[in-house]
Amino acid sequence: MNDKDWLKHQDDGTWPQANAHAGEGVTPYKVLSEADLMALEDPKWLIDNLLLEKSFAVLYGPPGSGKSFIALSMAKSIQTGTDFLGHKIRNPGSVLYVAAEDIHGFKRRVEAWKAHHQPPPTEHGIRFLGQAVILNDTATLDRIVSAIKGSKATIVIFDTLARCTPGVEENSSKDMGKIIQMIDNIRQKTGAVVLLVHHSGKDTGRGARGSNALLGAVDTEIECSDRKLKITKQKSSAPGEPTCFKLEPACDSVVPVYRRFDDTGDTTKRDVVLQALRDICPTGSSVTNGQWEDATKDAGIGRSMYFMHRKLLIDQENVTQHGSDRAARFSPNDPE
Repeated sequence: MNDKDWLKHQDDGTWPQANAHAGEGVTPYKVLSEADLMALEDPKWLIDNLLLEKSFAVLYGPPGSGKSFIALSMAKSIQTGTDFLGHKIRNPGSVLYVAAEDIHGFKRRVEAWKAHHQPPPTEHGIRFLGQAVILNDTATLDRIVSAIKGSKATIVIFDTLARCTPGVEENSSKDMGKIIQMIDNIRQKTGAVVLLVHHSGKDTGRGARGSNALLGAVDTEIECSDRKLKITKQKSSAPGEPTCFKLEPACDSVVPVYRRFDDTGDTTKRDVVLQALRDICPTGSSVTNGQWEDATKDAGIGRSMYFMHRKLLIDQENVTQHGSDRAARFSPNDPE
């Protein structure tokens, strides 16, 4: 009995009990001795402190957060060996990008990324699949495995999970369990990283949308919001500090660009406080003190430092205060 037959029996719940006791036609499990266990290689970084080789990862965020731009930038960085938002690429390789939502929009995005980064020539390729790969249909497995192997991909990116799982109840642990099993099969058969681009729920503070079964299965979960990438789960190491970025215009599109903050001096900290306001305050709008303070806290600025620089920014006319006391709102005078 081959692996495909076993998967079918598992999905149907009809295990072949008649021959199981004799092990007839069944490949035994490979077990490890303690020495075998200790000889296993430690996980290696594909992207330093962000993404491990051969792992399962989810990049999620609300609409308009820039997560698809981030996913493409990650893909091009892996392909070309170009730093990804300040993170080193340890093992450049080819990429397969499943653009299930809008393949035509990727032409401008790729042009913009190349114009900004001017990467050197590379032996590795990036391939795009402009249709959904149905991850809740086991008949798809051989086709996507063949595509990954054919493109020699180090990583395959599914953008988005929702488009690649039609009819799936995301809050159902049973339905999501089948998707997780499919992804595990892809990884085992190809050795590629699988990255899912996913949406936040209505309450963005509760993480990625759907069943907690997905969070339990992933090696790495990355939140993309408020122009920051934040590791919300890293199975093999402690999560690092959030990575800040901005979306810089290029070639009728935008490119995620690393936004570096050096907190060694007061003037630079003032810039951090101002940039935090810019990031959460669209042109022509304003935010509350609490919203601004929370944004600066995520950027590493303490409460007392925030209030000191808030006053200085208002005094220097970089920021306008609308109203007073607890009802006050704030907006930058020179939004990007």
